[in-house]
Amino acid sequence: MQWLNEPAHWSSSNHQIVVRTSPKTEFWRVTHYGFIRDSGHFYFERVNTDFMAPSDGWAATR
Repeated sequence: MQWLNEPAHWSSSNHQIVVRTSPKTEFWRVTHYGFIRDSGHFYFERVNTDFMAPSDGWAATR
């Protein structure tokens, strides 16, 4: 596994990843004003085959 924009604070255990996002991080693709922002955190693994990735997410906000 590898990070795109690794967060300063994160941990993993028992098949769970806990991330505290850094301020002002996000993913925007070509907005109305023409900018692209790829500052969000993304944890991934490259694969060389087709796959399906079911997910079940939960987020706590302040």
